[in-house]
Amino acid sequence: MRFPDPDECVRALLAVAGLQPSEEEIRAAVKGYRALRSALQRLHDFPIDHEEETALGFRLTADLDAQTRRRPAESWPTSSATDAATSRS
Repeated sequence: MRFPDPDECVRALLAVAGLQPSEEEIRAAVKGYRALRSALQRLHDFPIDHEEETALGFRLTADLDAQTRRRPAESWPTSSATDAATSRS
C-alpha cells in the first residue's frame, strides 16, 4: 500500500486546521509525522488472533522526586483511610 507524501499530508492537515506555521515548523512536523506514521504502521502490522480476546496492559507510575524513591515503603506516610481500616481489624 502506498501512502501519500508526508510533506503533502502535513501541509493538508495544517490547512484543514487553519494553522500557518513557518517552513521550519512544517519541516519539523513532517519529520515527526514520518516517525508517527511508521510506528502506527508497525502497530497495525502486528499479527493478532481475532478469535481470542485481546487485552492491552499498562503500568501506572508516579513521578516521584529522587528522595522519595530512595525511601523504603515502610517509611512512607500512611493515609487516614488506611489507619482507620487497620485499626478496625
